[in-house]
Parts: sequence; C-alpha cells; structure tokens
Amino acid sequence: VLGILAATFHFANGINTFCMTWGIALTPKSQHRIRAFSIAVFILLAVSTYYAISAIW
Repeated sequence: VLGILAATFHFANGINTFCMTWGIALTPKSQHRIRAFSIAVFILLAVSTYYAISAIW
C-alpha cells in the first residue's frame, strides 16, 4: 500500500514539476492551478487504487 501511495505521489509531483520546468505554468496563478490539478490527480489515483486493492482482498 505504501509503495502505491509513493508511486502516485511521484506521478502527481512529476506532473507539477514537468509543467513548471517546461514553461507550461509560468505565472503564480497557473502554478496554483497546476498544483491543485496534481493534488486532485493524486487523490483520485490513491482512492481508486485503494478500492482496487480492497476489492482483491
């Protein structure tokens, strides 16, 4: 479970860093939107993988 949480955090953090590094999110407002989007992606993936694992067990 911790490995899946770490992987989903790494993916969401990578989205955030990618957008800042490649110039997609230049202004503070766009950085805030990308941060909110990456947090939403993390929560969505974490919850869906939790339910997928609990359905298997």
